[in-house]
Amino acid sequence: MKLGKIPLSVLTIDELYNGGRATYVVPVYQRNYAWGKDEISALVQDVYDSWGKANGQSKPKSYYIGTLVTFDRGEGHFEVIDGQQRLTTIYLVLKALGMNIVNRLTYSARPTADVALKSLTECSVENADVGIIQGFRWAKRALDEIVPKKNWQLYGEYFLRYVQIVHYIVPKDVDLNRYFEIMNSRGEQLEKHEIVKARMLEQLTNDADKRRFNAIWNACLEMNIYIQRVFPAKSEVIFGRDLSTFLLSDFSTLQISGAQMNDKESINAILATDLGNDYDAENDSDNRKLDTFQPIIDFPNFLLIVLKLTLALDGRLRAEVNLDDKELLNEFGNVEFNSDFVKKFGFNLLKAKFFLDNRIVHHANIDDTEGNNPWKLQHWQETDKQRYLKDVAPSAAVQDRLTQLLSMFETSFTPRQRKNYLFYCLMYLFGKTKWDAEGYCQFLEKLAAKYFYGVYLDVRQLNEANSPKPGSFDAVVFPHGSLEVNTTKAGVNVREAFKSIYGDGEKNPSHGIPLFVFNYLDYRLWVKYQGELRGEESKGNSPRRQAFFEALGCGDMDLNNFGKFYFSRTRRSLEHYFPRANADGKENRPNVTQINCLGNYAMIGSEMNSSGSNWDPHTKVHHYLDDHSGKVRHVSVASLKFLVMMQMCKDRGKWLVDEIQEHQDKMLTILSD
Repeated sequence: MKLGKIPLSVLTIDELYNGGRATYVVPVYQRNYAWGKDEISALVQDVYDSWGKANGQSKPKSYYIGTLVTFDRGEGHFEVIDGQQRLTTIYLVLKALGMNIVNRLTYSARPTADVALKSLTECSVENADVGIIQGFRWAKRALDEIVPKKNWQLYGEYFLRYVQIVHYIVPKDVDLNRYFEIMNSRGEQLEKHEIVKARMLEQLTNDADKRRFNAIWNACLEMNIYIQRVFPAKSEVIFGRDLSTFLLSDFSTLQISGAQMNDKESINAILATDLGNDYDAENDSDNRKLDTFQPIIDFPNFLLIVLKLTLALDGRLRAEVNLDDKELLNEFGNVEFNSDFVKKFGFNLLKAKFFLDNRIVHHANIDDTEGNNPWKLQHWQETDKQRYLKDVAPSAAVQDRLTQLLSMFETSFTPRQRKNYLFYCLMYLFGKTKWDAEGYCQFLEKLAAKYFYGVYLDVRQLNEANSPKPGSFDAVVFPHGSLEVNTTKAGVNVREAFKSIYGDGEKNPSHGIPLFVFNYLDYRLWVKYQGELRGEESKGNSPRRQAFFEALGCGDMDLNNFGKFYFSRTRRSLEHYFPRANADGKENRPNVTQINCLGNYAMIGSEMNSSGSNWDPHTKVHHYLDDHSGKVRHVSVASLKFLVMMQMCKDRGKWLVDEIQEHQDKMLTILSD
């Protein structure tokens, strides 16, 4: 796959080592081979994992293994500038597999290295490079431990045919001194997203367009800072006088000043990340805590979201875009670029970054603590006199609901490649000409319901482990290339559908319930509190308060538990409230089937003592429900459902089959409402 006019090409390992009669020369200024057991095993494991996923497919997917930067000395000799550790390791793995290698790898002015490469199978040659000999031994051991011997031939064929490396040949007119300076300061290989950037820049022939695209790209790289703070142009033209709105209409209206970008500069731009502005987050101490945050997505995965967004807006979304950054080059390689598409992508990248920073939650630079919600949903504003953050909604009720909804999605889909919800949010925001916090809240409410009723209650969308199948979210939420979030439950018995999929605690055992289901249930419990009791002086004898807790199936508890609730990133462990160790069906105790259901499952946090999984329900009440015990921080068990379970156990003095079934019935009523 040729990447535009720039001297970049994607080679299979077979093409690298068996094509063109090439000789790769590692110059004397490069360090000796230094990869050890961990690095070599990781490479073998990554390729094995990729082969396993591709095994059986009619057209296996390729696996990108890194970059190789060389200088063409002529006559088929390539001086290795960057990537020699990976290049040598690939050579060692192929030799360990017994694969044929035609092209040469040689170390200039280091005869011990050449002796080692020529005598790998002997492994006892005197005057041989110890690092290379040891690397070959580690490669053989990694293959023995990771790849079954019977699969070595198939694994080797996949390695040769489908593992790819990006080969960048430095042009002769590039200032090599400048190149080495950049590479030494970076201390790392070309990133995949830099290769994508290079390919896109080559489609832009107009110098002003190149400057625009380069400025947008470099500013958006700063994923932990509000885009208004780092953009090098006059920001008020783009973001309004107070920097709180997005005004730019298209790519061409963006004005960027700067020197001309010739071909050599555009090549160097691939390697250097020069923002071209005067913002210095390290030295801007007054605002560093204010305008920086923990991003919910990294730049390569964000590029995939914007690619899918651009294809959808352009009417070109024909197949599922894999949101895993391991597939970055493959996904962008599947798109036919031209200058118009690159301009649209650049504009969408800037606009999407504005929405990501100012309309999607991010995590503040603080730890999860009790009573201090770290999820922030604010937009950056700036005047001549001050810089500050402002809530996105006009009322506290809408602001809180938006924050809870977005953080519910984020904690449910933390892995970067599973953030379909982020794509749907951006599609919605792109389709609106005016900011409407209440309308956005209604959209998110519908999206959450669509996820639950349309995906998690439809067995056709789930695999055997009750996780959504690939493409299931788009099939339900984004059919025919447009958003569809309205949900109908006509003719659907939510209670029975849930039990048939996730178990009933009687005859149908559970095979696990996804995290999103628990998060959605906790959100529904929180909304019930917000709609019925929040803001009122609800005393213990209040009819409304009594009705509220009666609907939950437990006695009265501190309403602060609901008021200070948020979706902590720490709670990711599914536990049995009645422990599995005691579920033997004897002496009035429930059996295994009876405890494997929604009524006995609890979502807990990472700080909960692992030994607590075998505690009886009363011990858990003592440790986790009592705020004054001091044994575990409350945030680590911050689940409203879990609090209701413990209060119910405390009220009844027991937690057995009847309590499990009653609690399950109450929770299913909440979900069915």
